[in-house]
Amino acid sequence: MTAAKYLLVSVAGSLGFVATVVVLAAFEHFTGFNLFSFSLFIVVPAGALLSGFAAASGFYLASLWLQVRPNWFILLQIIIVAALAQIAIYYAGYWSLVLDDGTVVADRIGFKEYLDIYLSSQHIRVGRGSVDAGEVGQFGWWLAGIEYIGFLVGGVAAFLLLRAYPSCQGCNLYLRKIAKKEQFFSEQDDFGRYYDQLFNYGVDGPEFKSLLQWSPKEGKSEKGNIQVQSILRRCPSCKEEFMTQEVKVFAKDGWKDVPKLTRHVSMPTGVSVSNAFN
Repeated sequence: MTAAKYLLVSVAGSLGFVATVVVLAAFEHFTGFNLFSFSLFIVVPAGALLSGFAAASGFYLASLWLQVRPNWFILLQIIIVAALAQIAIYYAGYWSLVLDDGTVVADRIGFKEYLDIYLSSQHIRVGRGSVDAGEVGQFGWWLAGIEYIGFLVGGVAAFLLLRAYPSCQGCNLYLRKIAKKEQFFSEQDDFGRYYDQLFNYGVDGPEFKSLLQWSPKEGKSEKGNIQVQSILRRCPSCKEEFMTQEVKVFAKDGWKDVPKLTRHVSMPTGVSVSNAFN
């Protein structure tokens, strides 16, 4: 059964790779814009990072769904897929390019020659108005190399997220999210009382449910407001529940995480608190 699951993960990963290549190549073909070439400050390959993650998304989603823990075999496949994705997108563009006079480019020049022309004739656009800074010339190969690394990093990020995904230590299975709750506070005293007292009561008692339902402030983005996001997860095997709480504060730059207030709490064996979230 385990071997069959790993095979299904491999199939899903391959399908995710093909879908990513098709979507990105088609988008460029019809719009003329290469999504994975989008970068921040020219050298931060944001588009390639996201595209690499997308190429590996089939492995990520299938692993979660089938409860397959990440290992070296999945990592190797993800790296191969991320490494091939950029080349496959280039080749799709080469194979499908037809000039205005009906000439099929693939019938006239080889892939390497096409790639050299394609990379060297790209334009760099900078600033909020996407001002054209001109052709990149041979620097296009360096940019492609940076994007290639971006693809790899994006793929490896998918693997690392799988490794970090919440799981039941006893059953070695991914936890399923079953409930979510958001609460807002405008007064630090109210938040402090809530945060300090919530788990002082029995989680199967009315006090716990009452506090979890308490939200003295509407979810408005006002400076100083505090947001508490509670997520309840359950092991699909032993049914034990685990609750995570993350705290954010609204500042002038928007909602900011407060990592030191994040907490993960295991519910008592045999106790379900899902009703407290309703």
